[in-house]
Amino acid sequence: MRRLRWLLPVAILAILGAVAVVYLRQRALLDASAPQKPKLLESGVAGRALDWCYEQAKGDKPRVEICAAKMNDVNGRIDLEGVQLKLFHEGANQFDLVTSDRAQFQPEERSLYSDGDVEIILAVPVDGPTPGRLLNIHSSGVQFSSETGEATTDRPVSFEFDAGGGSAVGAHYNPASRELRMENKVVLDWRGRNPDAQPMHIEAGQAWYLETQSKVVFPKWAKLTRAGLQMDSGAAEVLLDEGEIHQANMDAARGAQRSAGRDVQFAAETIHMLFGDRMTVKAIVAQRDARLISTASGSRTTVTSDMVGMNFVPSGSESLLVDATATGKSVV
Repeated sequence: MRRLRWLLPVAILAILGAVAVVYLRQRALLDASAPQKPKLLESGVAGRALDWCYEQAKGDKPRVEICAAKMNDVNGRIDLEGVQLKLFHEGANQFDLVTSDRAQFQPEERSLYSDGDVEIILAVPVDGPTPGRLLNIHSSGVQFSSETGEATTDRPVSFEFDAGGGSAVGAHYNPASRELRMENKVVLDWRGRNPDAQPMHIEAGQAWYLETQSKVVFPKWAKLTRAGLQMDSGAAEVLLDEGEIHQANMDAARGAQRSAGRDVQFAAETIHMLFGDRMTVKAIVAQRDARLISTASGSRTTVTSDMVGMNFVPSGSESLLVDATATGKSVV
């Protein structure tokens, strides 16, 4: 019995030693296979994440969604890389898609700023096929409001869609009103749907594209050139039909239509132009202090009147004047 008394503590110690050896071996194996501890964040960096997203909703409808491949929260300013911004329209069945390599998001101010290149695609459908007339805008230095979805830049802007394209310096887009304002040095080239049509080249001091009304407004001045047609005016507007120009209304306008064998010049306080297939001139109505000069081989006709209506027929890529009617106080 006395021998057993000292053997029992020895056995307990042996068991504890064996357990300790097993524990230490397992601990060493776990330490060796454990992932490396993440490095401490730099001073001023509050957070960092991959595949980061931020969302705003209005009721049960999404309003804004910002996603990025990488996110760094630096002193309350969120730096993003691989940015994709969705600005949802009313009803959330369409959204404007903004992509940029880098951007800065200010949650408290609800604003997103990208100094680098930015691409904006307007009116992307949430479901269903993508239509062919999506408007793509390219610029840089763009400020976005996540509250209203408005985008603003004072830098050069270029844009294109299936029926045309152009450029400007400075732009503002409001998704609520679907209005794109081009602020300075506007250039538009409207090709239309027909590949055989001559494009309409437009230069203007300012232009407003009103998508819901299918028209472009030029509040300052505009210059239109197409094949043998040249127009200069003050304020003007161009009405669109399925992406093609079908009417132009101009104030304080003058123009010329040059074709084989005839040179027509006209001017008035207000001029309305109607376009037919392939955006060829179909008719011109000049009102208030209207003046028409038609020069052909061996003849020259001058008409002044309150109103002059001119009808044209297509001839190749151009139009030919076939008749003119003067109404009101007229002199020929």
